[in-house]
Amino acid sequence: MRNRLSKSIGIIFCTFLLLALIGCQAVGGLDLNKTILKQFEVTHQETSQLFEIEIDFNDELFSDMDSHDASLLKSFQKITFKIDQMKMDESGNQLLKGSFSNLKGSIPFTFQSDKSAIRIDLDGLSRPLVFKWDELNGYEEGSVFSFKNQETIGSAVRKLIQDVAPYFVKGLPNPPVINVSQTNVPINGLPTNVLQTHIEMNGSQLGDWLSTYLENLVNDQEGLKATLRKAVEWMLELPPEVMEMMDPEFDREEEINIDEIVAEGFDELYPELQAAQEELASAREDEEWDQIFDEGVTLKADVYVDETLFVRKSDVELKFAPAILAEEDSPVRGIKVRYQSESWNVNGAVEIPQLTIPSFKLTVTDLQQMKAYQFVRLFKEDSMMYDILKNDLKVGRQSVFLNNFSEWRTPLYKNDKGTLYVPIRTTLSEFGVNLSPSTRAGEVRFYDDGTYQSVVLNVNSKKVTVNGESIMFTQKVIKHDGVTYAAADDLLGLLHATYTVSDFSGDYISLHATRDV
Repeated sequence: MRNRLSKSIGIIFCTFLLLALIGCQAVGGLDLNKTILKQFEVTHQETSQLFEIEIDFNDELFSDMDSHDASLLKSFQKITFKIDQMKMDESGNQLLKGSFSNLKGSIPFTFQSDKSAIRIDLDGLSRPLVFKWDELNGYEEGSVFSFKNQETIGSAVRKLIQDVAPYFVKGLPNPPVINVSQTNVPINGLPTNVLQTHIEMNGSQLGDWLSTYLENLVNDQEGLKATLRKAVEWMLELPPEVMEMMDPEFDREEEINIDEIVAEGFDELYPELQAAQEELASAREDEEWDQIFDEGVTLKADVYVDETLFVRKSDVELKFAPAILAEEDSPVRGIKVRYQSESWNVNGAVEIPQLTIPSFKLTVTDLQQMKAYQFVRLFKEDSMMYDILKNDLKVGRQSVFLNNFSEWRTPLYKNDKGTLYVPIRTTLSEFGVNLSPSTRAGEVRFYDDGTYQSVVLNVNSKKVTVNGESIMFTQKVIKHDGVTYAAADDLLGLLHATYTVSDFSGDYISLHATRDV
């Protein structure tokens, strides 16, 4: 439910930010102030969204990279998070279907939640992820985010936003370019009559816009005081059980002087607003300001509002390619961000199918007990998620660092013939392998899940049993200073690891071994 609350508030907040750039003064018959505040009345709806980031890297950035890192970075030059369908009903149930994609491909996913659990299906994953709310930290019964308190908190937060938003909204100036016109556009495939608001702004104009906004906030002292009063009154109206969880020391029976609290809050917050205004003015005088906020930074947005003043569609594009990014050492030449959304069935009857939980699910406990490479193995090898985790991010890569000079670790050992030995227990432990109980003295047993091998070694013997079959090491397993060792070539080769050795001055040696499982 906290997830539901954060999602609904998040959607409203994104819409608010978009409308904030439009301003609040009436244009073309559209009351922008009322339009902004109207969005806080949305409690449930159906939407589709697209968020896309495109990065223009400096080609010189790749010259110092190895081929793997360069290829990985290039694949993320364009990232798209697409929500084909998102539903949220009055009970807080949610259904979200979408995909994440980069230049290599796409990863479809489905997210569904109700009052009992969350289910996530990822493309290529053999089992769905299922998390019960009472298994997640912070959601257990008695916490402020328990289901018992969610509806109360959600309503209270919405009321608080509606109460304090007017102060921040009414001071918003309109952008330099703003036009409003009537039009008809398809929303979820249906032609819809809307008012289209088009805005444009560049980086050099942003400073004036921000300065005017901060000036309006600073000049409206009475508005700030009224907003603080509403916030205090909101807090005092919270149900006792919720207030107690948020502030266990709060005493409702204690006499509260609202005027005094508001005055104290004003004395703390108002100087902060003034400081922000001064800092902005100072920043605009810095020569770097004009290099960052110039005409290479552009914002274009189209917002479509229906007759009830609900935002039904939006299309925003931000380009960030200021002069400072043209400098020779800049790793990035430009960034383009695009956001699109459509909303329908606003506050209507939203239908969401019942959440089903299969028996072959992956739970919180399963993930906690699972090694990272074991999780990767749950994905189909031809899936994009497997490719990213296994090949790009090297999730299954394991490393071991050993030396012969640390006081805190079992040391390497080199015999008189120059053969390098590694401590078996320490090496296995670093690779996430535990020893199994031995059946006789001098025997070492273990199962390496990374290579699917059951292994039996014996001290003073070259013979090794692997999955019931006998093989031979080149060197005997030995005991040295009470520690069991195997030749580095033998044990690390058996574990499918490669290694490098560094010789330092004197007799100091270090070893770095890696493997992909």
